[in-house]
Order: sequence, then structure tokens, then C-alpha cells
Amino acid sequence: MKRTRALVAVAVTAAVVALAACSPADDSDGGDGSGGKTTLTYWDFIDPTQDNARSEALKENVAAFEKANPTIDVKLEVVSFGDMLSRLPQAAAAGQTPDVIKMYSPMLPQLADAGVYQALPDDYKQITDWLRPISAFTDAKKAQIAVPYEYRTCSLVYNKKILSKIGAKVPTTWDQVVDVAGKAAKAGYVGFGAGFSEEDNSSLISELFDCFMSELDVPVSTDGKASFAVPKAEEFSQFLINLKQAGGLGKSVVSDQYTNVTDGLSNGTTAMAVIGTHRIQTVQSVNKDVDWAPCPRRRTGAPRAPRSAGRWGSGRAASTRTPPGSSSST
Repeated sequence: MKRTRALVAVAVTAAVVALAACSPADDSDGGDGSGGKTTLTYWDFIDPTQDNARSEALKENVAAFEKANPTIDVKLEVVSFGDMLSRLPQAAAAGQTPDVIKMYSPMLPQLADAGVYQALPDDYKQITDWLRPISAFTDAKKAQIAVPYEYRTCSLVYNKKILSKIGAKVPTTWDQVVDVAGKAAKAGYVGFGAGFSEEDNSSLISELFDCFMSELDVPVSTDGKASFAVPKAEEFSQFLINLKQAGGLGKSVVSDQYTNVTDGLSNGTTAMAVIGTHRIQTVQSVNKDVDWAPCPRRRTGAPRAPRSAGRWGSGRAASTRTPPGSSSST
């Protein structure tokens, strides 16, 4: 855990920002500030003033970066995820993007096609101990446009009180999840929290899909092309079918977003869900009955070790330029 935190706080931030050593294209809003400092505009949807683990980590990361790079000031702008998706292509077209952007990794290719990103300088190659491969953080030409900012591990989050009330043990297989979810639904709860909302790009169901495919040892894509349409992967679709037939899904599952599911876990109306480990501490802070366990196992084959995924990446935007005479490394 300490190693991961150090990687996020120092290596990742330094790789994207310090190694880029860049300044905004619009010198009126950046560039050389007082004392000859360079100002970097950084977009993040996390508000560092909030009282939660991710906000505190962001605040610490920015402070640590500025301390390690005294000639650079970070101008953090909090922009909602939805606003980023709509504003970034327009900003790229106008040549007015922020310098660095933290973005949900599945959206990187789409935004790269819209001209939002530029390739990272080769300095990012100095870091070789990423927890997971970083090939997903590339554009159509396989140029590295971002590096992981945040890692999370697939895990099953559950309400101990609900499971105790219905006489169920913590499930260790996906079939057991269906059984427990059905029992919880009959007791008046949402058995398994899931959401297909397009408003947040179906991020919750896509995360569950990635976790499930990882457990099945089925690659989601190979060389940029979908590769999960194989018989082995049918267990995922059958899991969803079985959940529905057992009544384990919520009535509003089609429109539910990530926040709906975490709210359900927080207020004690949802029995189980697979959510990012980054949210567990926040949920537990308001509901002490919430706990977590390893991701359920597949039907056949030996159990697999928990997989980590870099779901958010920091990249250098297209409008960013390296000031004359500056170095691209720290």
C-alpha cells in the first residue's frame, strides 16, 4: 500500500507534469509567474477541499509535487467529469486546453481522436515499475498520451448486517452472489448494486465487466480490437441474466449510476456490489456495517489473484507546449 501511494504521489505526477515541464499556450493565464515560475493548469473532478480519502490524496499529491518542483505552481481547477467530456474537444479545437488532465481511462482514445491529447515526452519511460501495463493509455497510433494516476482492485463490497439478517455467508463465487442477492431482494433490499446509465458512460457496469473478464482470464481487447466474444466469457452475461431472474437487481438498474450504488451501500438499502476500492473507505465512514472481500471466483479453474487496474490517467493536453530552454525532466 505504501509503495502504491508513493508511486501515485511522486512518480505518476512527476512523470506527467514535471517530466513534461510544460506551460500553457496562453501566456496570459500561465507561463512565467512571479519569480520566474511556470504555472500549470490541471483539471481534476476531485475537489481537494472535501473530507474524503481521494480529496486528501489529491491535495497531498499537488503539495508534494510543488515541493519537489519549486519553480512550478499548479493551478488546480475542479471540473465535473461530464463537463470535461463536453468542454475538452471544444477547448482543443480552440487551442485552449488545460496543461494536464485526469481522465477516466476508457475515454482516452475517444478524446485523443478529438485532438485533446499529445504524446508524452520520452521521460515517462524512466518509470518502469507500473503496477499494471500502461498500453491502454495510448492513442490510435500507439503513442503514450497518459500514465496511470489511480489504481483500484476488484473487490466485493457487502453489508454485514443484511447478510446476517438473511442468514447468508459472504459469497465467494458469482453463483453464490446470485443466490445471496435473491435472498436479500426477498427481504426488501437491492440484492446486487449495478447500473447501466449512459450519463456516466456506464462506468459501473464496465468496471464490473473488466473485473469479471479478469477473473475469467479473458482479455477485453487485443491490439485495440475487442477480443472478449468467446464462449469462455459467456459466464458474465449469464451472471446478469441469473441476477435478474433471481430479482437481485434494483428496479432502476437501467438508469442507476455509480453514485446510486454507493449511496445504497452507504444508507443500508443495498446488500452487495462490486465497486472500486477507492470508494470503500468513504462508504465505511458513514456505514460501519459495510465490509469487503476478494472478488468472487469463476465457476471453473483455480482462483485468480486480485487484479489491479489503472482506471484514471493523467495526460498532457494538446495545447501544452514546452517553454524554450526548459528541460523535460526533473
